[in-house]
Amino acid sequence: VSRSVPLAPGALRRLSEEVERIQVENQSTVRAHAAKSDGGDALAERVLFWKERRRLDRHMEATVLRIEAGLLQEWRFLLSASWPSDRSASDALGEALRAWIASEAARAPSLAKVAGSRLITVALLFVGAPGMEEHEVAKVLAAVLPEGGAESEELASSFVAASRRGQLLA
Repeated sequence: VSRSVPLAPGALRRLSEEVERIQVENQSTVRAHAAKSDGGDALAERVLFWKERRRLDRHMEATVLRIEAGLLQEWRFLLSASWPSDRSASDALGEALRAWIASEAARAPSLAKVAGSRLITVALLFVGAPGMEEHEVAKVLAAVLPEGGAESEELASSFVAASRRGQLLA
């Protein structure tokens, strides 16, 4: 599965520059606080340092969210979705996914053809779906299912519901 994302002119450059500015600002803040460690009011310096650090963390978080929304879009689940390492949770989630595929196979014959990396992508989507909008799930299903997944809009709702049930079982 491959995907190209249309970007506004200069979007990647602006995001890269913003991340670089945050990094430079963080380094200069750390250096400034390290240089101040001259035996003055250590508690006040630590409080100031951590206040600044929290501000930088919020700035970085906002930047990462912009990257997720602007670049990764509905594919952002690939960064955070991970299959459970606990055997019983993994088995329960796998069974929930297999049950969903079986229940929808008559309506969407292309599901039977999903294998290999496409199946892995569907499995990770199954983990990430509860945190996504149905239209986002539909777009991923359309890209992953063979023949373009014409039925992806109809499948998205049942996929998200099955995913939520599977998460409860896991």
